[in-house]
Amino acid sequence: MNVYTLEFFASATSVDQVDCPREDKIARFWVVARDPDGALRRAHHYLVQHGWQPADLVLPPVRAKRPEGCDVEERAGYEEACRHGIAMAMKGA
Repeated sequence: MNVYTLEFFASATSVDQVDCPREDKIARFWVVARDPDGALRRAHHYLVQHGWQPADLVLPPVRAKRPEGCDVEERAGYEEACRHGIAMAMKGA
């Protein structure tokens, strides 16, 4: 199993607030999977289950290396994926 990173454009889905403006974000994932397709499917499902509507794929799944530098978000995402199988971070689009 490998850790893959990928990113989606995503919009918050709100069933009860139809007239509210959409909140668009970029969802970044670290996913433990056998192959890139499995990582993509798992991230897509996770995003939908957490109330987001996936739009375009910003960064297709690429195999991640263990972070060695000072990027705290990269290291935290990678380590959480290793512990739990998946990690997600949202940032403004």
